[in-house]
Amino acid sequence: MTGGARKALYRVHSWLGLNLGLLAFVLCLSGTIAVFGPELTWLTDPAYRVDPPPAAERKALSWQKIHDSVRQAYPDVAIRRIAAPRGDHWAARVLVHHGESGLRVVLVDPFSGRVQGQRSTFNAQSFFRLLHKQFYIVPTVQGLHGILIVGPLGLVLLISVVTGLLSIKRWWRALVRLRIDQGRGVLWSDLHRFAGTWSLVVAVALTITGIWYLAEWGLHKAEVLTEDAKPARLSAAAIKSLPPSPKGLDLDHAQALAWRAYPALDTVLVTLPRRMGASLIFQGQAEAWLVRARANQVHLNPYTGEVLALRRATDLGAFDRWVETADPLHFGTWGGLVTRIIWLMTGLLLSGGILAGMYGMWLRRRETGRVRPRPWAAVAAILPTVAVIAAAIQGTLAYGLAQQHRAQIASETLAPVPDLTPGLILLIVLFTGLALAPTGFWVLLRLRT
Repeated sequence: MTGGARKALYRVHSWLGLNLGLLAFVLCLSGTIAVFGPELTWLTDPAYRVDPPPAAERKALSWQKIHDSVRQAYPDVAIRRIAAPRGDHWAARVLVHHGESGLRVVLVDPFSGRVQGQRSTFNAQSFFRLLHKQFYIVPTVQGLHGILIVGPLGLVLLISVVTGLLSIKRWWRALVRLRIDQGRGVLWSDLHRFAGTWSLVVAVALTITGIWYLAEWGLHKAEVLTEDAKPARLSAAAIKSLPPSPKGLDLDHAQALAWRAYPALDTVLVTLPRRMGASLIFQGQAEAWLVRARANQVHLNPYTGEVLALRRATDLGAFDRWVETADPLHFGTWGGLVTRIIWLMTGLLLSGGILAGMYGMWLRRRETGRVRPRPWAAVAAILPTVAVIAAAIQGTLAYGLAQQHRAQIASETLAPVPDLTPGLILLIVLFTGLALAPTGFWVLLRLRT
């Protein structure tokens, strides 16, 4: 590649970083933290934690026991889903719905069956996921879906990664080169390149899946895709043959029937029928690699146990398989703790690399005297960024935190406790401070460049 072509690519790379660097930083940082969102929820909310009995005294997970515990504590709720605990020290999560309270999560000790409390669906995991996915810009608050901003920003990041790589002559040297004796501007530029080259492979996967989320949203709007695989339903004849008040199967017995139909299924989620004719669904991991749990499903008649449908990830076509692969690939969950740590380190490199690039640009231009203020161009870049950040704060307050003010489900045996724990408040405050800390510097850089 000629020197002129590399200079042109560098100008594109610099322009993108200069104008969209702050939003890219917030996007990367929130996604990095979201990788360990479940663990942060566990750490910040004691209701998610349990003390397991000794290994010799533990029994197999009982879906029915968890169901009955919730039903006894909250007899008036509609139980939607039961999610298995993520580990020995985790509570099972039961999604329920109740009148004005809307959707709530009930936490249950899977060993004793003790209900540990109820929470709104707003927690550390949902906060970082929704912020990363759409900057907490939601149609019911701002009239716009934030994916329309985040999706194109994923394309910007991909272009930035590619142009940054191609603009470096013998780019592989950036993997090991940090010139500490040629001025601060050169050093910070080397740090920027170091972060970019080491995170290259994962960064490309992240940006491609990020762009896919925009396409997926469009396909949902066009009703080409649905949120879940289309659930099987009972036939009209089967519904007609049911007694007036049919009794559902014991969930543990239903699990045994699901295993008989699909022995490899490691169930992590049970979805109960919401209306007459709907199926009882068991979802989990099985033989396929790099797919989310919903890719494998067994649909049962909730009254007779008849298998209505079976979905295996290994039988999916290329497009459907990709739909189920995007999430594990984007958040690094496909390989367990090892890949999640790799994704975490990559996200930190990307986030730090963005800041290093902006600071290096500022230092180099100061050292060379190439400071050319363009106020109107700066304002044109600053105002949209400030608007997005303001909308994110508004969405968090008006949509996320507002869920905390919904009435808790009444219980004769459990006293209500605050949904918003001190740990979650502290986590949100710390993240907000960290994410907005570069704002002043970025505005100053943009005004003077």
